Amino acid sequence: MDITYLIDQLHVVDFAGQLKLKVLCLEQYQRLDECILWRTERGQLSLIKNVTFGDAEYKGKGRSDGAISFTGSRLFDYELKSISLLYYKIGHIEGGYGFEWSTTRSMLYPLKKFAWFLSERDYDSFREFDQAHPITQRELINNFLLASNSDNGMDLQSFISSRKAIQDSLPVIHRYGLFSNDTAAIFYDVIDAIPSIEIEDYSTSHPVIPTGILKRVIQQSKERIDEAERLLPEWEEANEDLINKLEVSRPKFAKKLVSNAAQIIRRHVSPEDDFNEKLEGLFKSFRRLRVDVYVQVLVFTGMRNQEVAELENDAAKSRDKRFYIQSILSKTAPGKMTLNW
Repeated sequence: MDITYLIDQLHVVDFAGQLKLKVLCLEQYQRLDECILWRTERGQLSLIKNVTFGDAEYKGKGRSDGAISFTGSRLFDYELKSISLLYYKIGHIEGGYGFEWSTTRSMLYPLKKFAWFLSERDYDSFREFDQAHPITQRELINNFLLASNSDNGMDLQSFISSRKAIQDSLPVIHRYGLFSNDTAAIFYDVIDAIPSIEIEDYSTSHPVIPTGILKRVIQQSKERIDEAERLLPEWEEANEDLINKLEVSRPKFAKKLVSNAAQIIRRHVSPEDDFNEKLEGLFKSFRRLRVDVYVQVLVFTGMRNQEVAELENDAAKSRDKRFYIQSILSKTAPGKMTLNW
């Protein structure tokens, strides 16, 4: 049984196309334990293995993907596993796109802490908590949000990030149907009733660069870009001479040295060659070109830092006396999403 079969067994689709987790008992979950989710790609043969639904932790498929651990409480863990798989593979809507593995891990962390917190108070599942009396729910939620990290709480009055973390995770468990509208409303009310520790002059935004400094940075980067553009024909000519020299020399084992172009050039190009000195001089003008282009794009497009860093060659186009830049966004979706600026 594979992950496609598993996901079909875990959810239903409501009239609006929203995914909802099926109500399953422990035995029904256990019958799905052997379903294979994916095979890890960890390099060493001993680290490559199938990840199954019943595993105590889910190792990410990629080498750099961290693992998702669970609580050890069986029904809570099955609910957390179901949430993580739907969120990672499909998202919230039938036929939709899932979220990145790292985003899934971050989303699940507050829910896992709440599962621990409830488990210590003799609850077996989120659905059981959803059926509790509203007064009991409100008291438990308030205690969870104020409890320290060592007591599996969110400690909202000590950490600014804790409030955002639970506010990001709560809509997920609500949309998948483990919390009713009434339970979710109580949760939001309790969060809002706890004073934020942000002070008036505190800001989570990036620091503002003084206008005078920013203007100088823009002007200097523009001047260097203009200089590189002016010297580009000279560089192309010198580079063509270098290629011709290498073709004549026919360096042996070039394929083995392809990752070290400098080594090939040192072996087969004389320091006395005119183009060699010219290339060295031109290199100084092109060395900062990527950084200068980065500055201009960051300042004038409104892109985020990571989006500018992911730009590829020929990303810029001109039409109707306007410049357009096409970026690739992959943070919140497993596939590539194209954005036009």
